[in-house]
Amino acid sequence: MGLAGRQRVWFCSVTVLAAIGLGALCGHASARAAPGHVDRGFGGHGVVDVTPAPPTGGPGYSTPEAMAVGPHGEAFIVGNVRRNCSGADPCHPVGELRVAKYLASGRLEPAFAPVVDIAARSAQIAVDHERRVVVAAADGNGDLDVFRFLPNGNPDPGFGTAGEVTLVGTGDLSLSDLVVAPGGGLLLSASMRTSFSYPSDVMAVAFRLTAVGAPDPGFGGFAGVSAFDTPEEDFAGETAFAHGQIVLATTTERPCCEPREQSLVRFGRTGRVVGSIHPPGSMDSFTYLGPILVKSDGGVWVFSSSRSSLTITAYRRNWHKDSRVGRRGSIHLAGLALRSYVSGGVATAASDAAGRLVIAGVSQLHPPQGCSRSRVVVLRRRPSGRVDRSFHGGSPLCIRVPGDRGKTDANVALGVQPGGGILILVESSYPCVRSCNGMPGYFLVRIQGGSVRSR
Repeated sequence: MGLAGRQRVWFCSVTVLAAIGLGALCGHASARAAPGHVDRGFGGHGVVDVTPAPPTGGPGYSTPEAMAVGPHGEAFIVGNVRRNCSGADPCHPVGELRVAKYLASGRLEPAFAPVVDIAARSAQIAVDHERRVVVAAADGNGDLDVFRFLPNGNPDPGFGTAGEVTLVGTGDLSLSDLVVAPGGGLLLSASMRTSFSYPSDVMAVAFRLTAVGAPDPGFGGFAGVSAFDTPEEDFAGETAFAHGQIVLATTTERPCCEPREQSLVRFGRTGRVVGSIHPPGSMDSFTYLGPILVKSDGGVWVFSSSRSSLTITAYRRNWHKDSRVGRRGSIHLAGLALRSYVSGGVATAASDAAGRLVIAGVSQLHPPQGCSRSRVVVLRRRPSGRVDRSFHGGSPLCIRVPGDRGKTDANVALGVQPGGGILILVESSYPCVRSCNGMPGYFLVRIQGGSVRSR
């Protein structure tokens, strides 16, 4: 059974779109839109309803957890479906993970529908160079479960045991990120809580697996795991590979009334911590780190977001700020935040094959350039960090979230297709999008990106 029982197609009529709040998505009359406009040839006028089917066997809820884009522009979405809580313990519901595949045209591929029986607290998804789909999830037992599926949706017998690997830590594990490593291996970041008494002990850990699902013997002293731990609580964020090193975003929570500290921790090839840096605003309690993207010149882009602004910092390969970008290596965007409450932390920024930055966020207290509050905002920057004027004329593209009603916490997931198209997963809090049951709806929107050869 797939993630969505059927694909819904919305027609660009004033009556229907006004009812669900998607009127802002109606673009030009041509099916082939200019870069920075909604692609009306995708699904129904650029929008596909990807709301997961409700759970069977009783009441519950279902929600997409993460999205990955395949080599042919497909969108793979992992949905978390939870039914009634079991027994007298409401914290351990019965559930399953469902993976759905949407083709580049927006059509659901019903033949691809892997299902895993697991009550996951969070999940991530990735696609490797052989089109195999990898799903990682934090289960209710404090472990991490990793599944790999063949392109036809069947479990991969060459990965772990019948396509499954379980990572057991010395404490309770919470998944943060999943990345496909060079050569087909995997990198997972997680927070591991080893003590629940006050003050509790939490450390940021990185797991590295080989292409067959075994712990990488050359990473972390043959165990395939390395950790960053201070006397305080250290939580893991997103991670990336950057010129031979593993970069992990961490948040150190300090005692009451002291600001938390954001760091980029660098692990060497053997898993040893070789250094760390503190991006701008790293000592602000209202700032957190977003995606880490590798630049076309081998450096990295680092995103840090506060309640109502976004800072993009460029680093060279030597981890010095790239002064050629913005002001002293940083770009500040007021009125935009990378707010994403999809479990597991879905990246809201990505880079395309031309090295351009694509950013999707939610407009906050001071809307940028006319985008009203609660709108999903999409913009693109050139590899130099400058505004890409070929994308929507250089101004932000504003997408109205259905049923925003003054709320600012719309969920956004972002992926870039090989041809430059931009896929955005948006959550609608509008209660009657589906059946007036109070549950949100989820929509996949495609934005034209233009040629990836353009600069």
